[in-house]
Amino acid sequence: MADEEKSGQESQSLKHSLALHWIHWAILGMSLVLTLLAWRYSDQQSEAKLAAEFERESERVIELIRERMNKYEDALWAGVALHSVKENQISYHDWKTYTDHIRLEVKYPGINGIGVIKKVPRENLQSHLQEEQKFVPHYKVYPEHDLNTLYPIVYIEPIRDNAKALGLDMAHESNRLTAVRKSRDSGTAQITGPITLVQDKTKTAGFLFFAPIYGPVVPKTIGGRQRTFYGVVYAPFIVKKLMEGTLRAETRHVTLTISDAGTTSDNVIFDEHNDAVDQFDPNPLFRKTVEIPLYGRVWRFEIWSSLVFRKVASNNQSIFILIGGILIDTLLLFLFISMTRSNQRAIEYANQMTADLQQSNLELNKARQQADEASEAKSTFLANVSHELRTPMNSILGFCRRLLKPEGMNNKERAIDALQTVERNASHLLQLINQILDVSKIEAGEMRAYHDDFDAAELIRDTIDVFTPLAEDKGIELDLRMSANAIRVRADKTKLRQILSNLLSNAVKFTDNGLVSMAVEQGESRQDLRISVEDTGTGIKDEDQRKLFARFSELSSTRTCVDAGTGLGLHLTQELVHLHKGRIEVESIFGKGTKFTVTLPVLIDEQDSPNTTTQDSETSPTLYV
Repeated sequence: MADEEKSGQESQSLKHSLALHWIHWAILGMSLVLTLLAWRYSDQQSEAKLAAEFERESERVIELIRERMNKYEDALWAGVALHSVKENQISYHDWKTYTDHIRLEVKYPGINGIGVIKKVPRENLQSHLQEEQKFVPHYKVYPEHDLNTLYPIVYIEPIRDNAKALGLDMAHESNRLTAVRKSRDSGTAQITGPITLVQDKTKTAGFLFFAPIYGPVVPKTIGGRQRTFYGVVYAPFIVKKLMEGTLRAETRHVTLTISDAGTTSDNVIFDEHNDAVDQFDPNPLFRKTVEIPLYGRVWRFEIWSSLVFRKVASNNQSIFILIGGILIDTLLLFLFISMTRSNQRAIEYANQMTADLQQSNLELNKARQQADEASEAKSTFLANVSHELRTPMNSILGFCRRLLKPEGMNNKERAIDALQTVERNASHLLQLINQILDVSKIEAGEMRAYHDDFDAAELIRDTIDVFTPLAEDKGIELDLRMSANAIRVRADKTKLRQILSNLLSNAVKFTDNGLVSMAVEQGESRQDLRISVEDTGTGIKDEDQRKLFARFSELSSTRTCVDAGTGLGLHLTQELVHLHKGRIEVESIFGKGTKFTVTLPVLIDEQDSPNTTTQDSETSPTLYV
């Protein structure tokens, strides 16, 4: 009875200790207050962060426009420099050569063209027409006006997009003429106010960009500049194209309205803040207006946050904090109530926690085992790498010590041989390090392919030229067969060169006094580009071909060479081919030779490539990888 009474007293005591007391309510109250304070602070921080992000985005947009305009200005001054060098004796052919070399459409996206405007006194108009019509028979100056000085456009490239502008006289309209005169008198680059370009079929807002041309020396006075003024190098811009080339909508999180603040009507030259734009936000989170001086004009930028900004900037952290805090308070209340349960529930809970702890220990042991396996794999990899690095390094050190000896320095022929060996081993060592880095990037998932449009035929010929001296030293004939003189591809140029170099390097290395041939052709389905490299070397046994693309594979039974291989070349080649969604195949007969075939996917629609021109498509077949 005494024990039962004692047990009952202990049970009552336990129940009393587990009941809710004022301290529990105090804890809940404090927790709720802290939750509300944290929520308010987080909300304020989020607003400040969004405002700072909008400010950075706005400054980036304006700075990119400044930077792009500065780049266009450099192109104009380069044309001015050409006139200075040629003492203003520039022909139509000279100007076209210049524009071709600066790769206008590639390096200056957004620019509509670049040309020359010449100062022509009215009394010299007929001689001017006779001179220009030698190159362009239909050339004429238009429209008519009463001023004594004309400023016609004499050259403009690319002519196919700007033919209507040829011969247009800047003096016929005050906006254009004012900008020409300001550029002449100031000796600086100037832009016009908003205009409509004659060559713009859409009749959207545009402007002209001028840089003055003088004699060999730029005068320091206004009078001197007016007397020696020859004309201007100019570029026409359609503002919509300028923005597409400089700041495509998908690269930014704001919308813009740009107007010329120098005009009384505040002419709008670019407007994205309307419901016709995909990312238009009728109720933007932020708005900013900035006026900046730009080449003699003042542009007003009205910047609004877009729907993309709203989506990217959406941050529910403060709401999560509030909900999480209330949830925690609810859980605390539930925990306090649960403490009033029976001892049996407490014991069951303790048992469950024990079981969870055991499960955690099992998972921890499993993770430790996986970590040990990863460490062992890493050690094996490092051992292989150390072996590969040590061989060329020891050779380099050995020959360096030989050179440092008196007899090594005195014997010129031995010194040259030693230095050549050092150079070969150093090159081999650098190749190995680069391959290890590339393989590490691939296995870490960090290797990316940066596609570009270029001529694969030119790249292939350049790669063949690199291996020609080595092939000649070994008495090897290099043969190249291509189905077209120019093959336009879309691929990572550096990685494609690496694929070709690895295959040619292997073929030349394991061939003596034989033939190495490369064939480049379009696939049967016209959906791929096939490149094959075939040699008459040692060949590969069937059982060795299964491990041919493995890292650090050694095929000593089939391919022996004085220069040790890295064991990574073909593995890396396969990974680079897979990075282009292609495939690589090997055919080999032991003792007779080996053939590697790389197949890469292609696009056959020429309109997919922005760099393809009508002239290219008419002169040679074009493939796109």
